[in-house]
Amino acid sequence: YNTEPHHAKAFKIILKEAGFNTKLDWTALEIKYKGWSDIQLYHEFMKFQKVDLSLDHFLEQKNHMIIKMFKEDPPQMHPEVKALIQEAKKKKLIRGLVTSSEKQITTELLGPEKKLFECVITREDT
Repeated sequence: YNTEPHHAKAFKIILKEAGFNTKLDWTALEIKYKGWSDIQLYHEFMKFQKVDLSLDHFLEQKNHMIIKMFKEDPPQMHPEVKALIQEAKKKKLIRGLVTSSEKQITTELLGPEKKLFECVITREDT
């Protein structure tokens, strides 16, 4: 899955709504911060400009927004990755997924494909 565009869009919307300086090169920022966790991004951006937005509220808003985006435009597992996982399952190989995303986001994203994995470890599990 490539959920980076969903995360970037939600992050941008939330910061704008909170009053963060929106005169930023968002394309360059998306490249620079690609793969960072939500908590890392929050703390990084709060160094530059303080806005009235707690970490808990930020995470809650972002998760809600991303889940809504997933329902409107569901990301798809790359077909070759899915085929590889299905082949591993046929061969009775142990399959696991480790992600820095929250359990709520991961569960929503995987949906019925969660059964392809015997173990899913999210940020809350570490």
